[in-house]
Amino acid sequence: MKSIAFLITVFAFLAFIVSPVLAYPLELEILNNNQDVVIGSSVTYEIVLTNNRNIADPVRISVKDTYYGWLQNTYTLLNLEPESSKTIDITIAPTGEREGLFEFDISMWSYDKSWIRVDDKILINVKLKFNIDDLYTEIKGDNLYIYLVLDSTDERTVDAVIDVKDSSGQILETFIDGVTFQGFKTIEKIIPLSDFLAGTYTIDARIEGTEFAETTEFEIEPVHAIVETVKRISTPLYEDVIITIENHGNVIEEDYKTYQTLPNNDWITGFVTDPVGCIAEGDDKVCGYVVSELTPGASSMITYRLNYWVIYSEYAIILLIIISILTFSFIRITNPTITKRHTRKGEDKHSVILEIKNPFMHHLRNVIVRDWVSPLAKVLHEEFEMLIPVTRRSDAGTEMIWKLGDMKPKETRIITYKIRTLVQGSLKMPRAYIRFSNDKGKKTRVFSKHMIVE
Repeated sequence: MKSIAFLITVFAFLAFIVSPVLAYPLELEILNNNQDVVIGSSVTYEIVLTNNRNIADPVRISVKDTYYGWLQNTYTLLNLEPESSKTIDITIAPTGEREGLFEFDISMWSYDKSWIRVDDKILINVKLKFNIDDLYTEIKGDNLYIYLVLDSTDERTVDAVIDVKDSSGQILETFIDGVTFQGFKTIEKIIPLSDFLAGTYTIDARIEGTEFAETTEFEIEPVHAIVETVKRISTPLYEDVIITIENHGNVIEEDYKTYQTLPNNDWITGFVTDPVGCIAEGDDKVCGYVVSELTPGASSMITYRLNYWVIYSEYAIILLIIISILTFSFIRITNPTITKRHTRKGEDKHSVILEIKNPFMHHLRNVIVRDWVSPLAKVLHEEFEMLIPVTRRSDAGTEMIWKLGDMKPKETRIITYKIRTLVQGSLKMPRAYIRFSNDKGKKTRVFSKHMIVE
């Protein structure tokens, strides 16, 4: 018996020690915290008070009201039975013109042991009293009028947002207006309907930062209006015919068909827009066209050309080609030329020939011939036979200059010199050129082609 009594005593002692660890002696819980309330009305908060001790405990309750007496009721002293809870109501009624999120400090502590205390905050979101009174539309002529009517018992500034949406929910227009008002305020918006297709549209209006919103719809009836115009541009040689198809309605026209009567002959040289088919009717033919899609306000063109002088145009082109060939050939055969070639004189020895020809048209003055020899070849100066040039040597090779003076029409000059190649294989020699002045003093250069020595 003594051992049993001892175990009961130990258990009771441990329970006394552990129980404060498991739960704080007092608890305070706000069930519906952070509520919205419009000025001029009230809101009630439910507060659960819990005594976790095994003895009755009178508790003090304090709610600090620092905002102009909004607190409607309070409790100062309340008795809590052992291990029990009690729910109390705290009512707050905002007044005045202040809005926003406000805090009320609420505290509960033991009457006998003031150090046993719990604290929390009551949150209240205060708003001024206003609403969206009406949202409606009117179609006047080619415009849509949107009216958003606001109502507020107090002066306030809000941002009103109006969205115009199509049947798929895509936003077509958005209006944002910041307004300050008291009483009724009507916001009016005007939208041209020229760009709107037929169908049902939605107007959504809302007040930013609030839950106030309204929705309405309006209908645009379908209008089919296709206009075709013909424009002719005539010249002595041809006539361009341009048919313009315009969609003046508010409906997307798909696979629109039109028919045009055209001459049934070879005068038509082609179409900008190909027809889907043509049917001959005597001297004419009727061609059909299909425009796959024509959106409102869009246009499509069908163009063809009637050529009255096709044969003359062809002759003119042929004549122009002949004249061009003759002109090019005449210029080539009348221009002075320089030809650079060579003949082999041994295994690595070559004779270079420069032939300068002056055809029958020009009198060349102060003719100078310049030629270069690659640094991979050597000029045999000792074998010059006539017309010894002025020579200059550099890392780029050997430059040779001959002054021939004047050359009469139909005159030809020949210059030769010998070189010895210093390497095996193909050797590309630079181009030579002649420089001269014509009768008007204009200086001109004419180049030869490159020469390959092998």
